[in-house]
Amino acid sequence: MNKNTEKISSLFDVWAGKPRGESMAKGHDELVLDIYGGWDFNNVESVLDLGCGNGRALGMAKERGARNISGLDLSENMVKTASKNLPNGDFKRGSIEELPFADNSFSHIISIEALYYVGDLKRAFSEIARVLKPGGKFAMAIDYYLENIGSHVWEDCLGFDIHLLSGSQWLELVSNAGIKGVEQSRIRRKEFKSEEDFEASNFFPSYKLYRQYQEAGALKLSN
Repeated sequence: MNKNTEKISSLFDVWAGKPRGESMAKGHDELVLDIYGGWDFNNVESVLDLGCGNGRALGMAKERGARNISGLDLSENMVKTASKNLPNGDFKRGSIEELPFADNSFSHIISIEALYYVGDLKRAFSEIARVLKPGGKFAMAIDYYLENIGSHVWEDCLGFDIHLLSGSQWLELVSNAGIKGVEQSRIRRKEFKSEEDFEASNFFPSYKLYRQYQEAGALKLSN
């Protein structure tokens, strides 16, 4: 584990099981629900969540009829929290660059706000393609991307390196890995704070940046 990866793991270890980690997971609900709206859960045999956090997205998949759920996260504490929340799930600590799963293991793979943390993206998408079953469904959603100006301060806030790529660059990485039929789109949240309710933070130092973030929406890549 390199220094950058250690910093990422340590940060999420601190957030696991705490209000910060719980609010982060809930904040992803609209992204997860948008993706799940495009899946036929009658055919969801096995779901892998990359960067699973506390397991919230997998719990939502289970509620909708997913038969088997698995999660991977860099943070040991997040994996422990997810295992406690979903005792019937298969949760592992590890890197997306070296997935601890056999070839063609999953009918569906999801990743929310996680892939820009990965060091070697080409290797990561190659691994995703390896464990995805032929004809399987892949979907990712991220807020930190080039066209979303409101999110660009995040790297300075986090204190470690993350990838800032355009939607087209992300799409090229996925397509080059051999994951078929992937297209890019945007997910725009329906709920956002008014200027009166907004409180500035390191991640959103001004209401203008917060609105730019909301208006850009999350980048979604899915097949």
